[in-house]
Amino acid sequence: MPIDPVCKMHISAGRERASYKGAGYFFCSPDCRKKFMESPDKYAK
Repeated sequence: MPIDPVCKMHISAGRERASYKGAGYFFCSPDCRKKFMESPDKYAK
């Protein structure tokens, strides 16, 4: 089960998505996706 990289919540894979440096990320909400996209290096592993 994916984990939102911003809030660390376990989520289903069908929600908000983004790609960064070839990796896919899933988010619990548009707000978490927005935070990630503003500072992806802060959250990307």
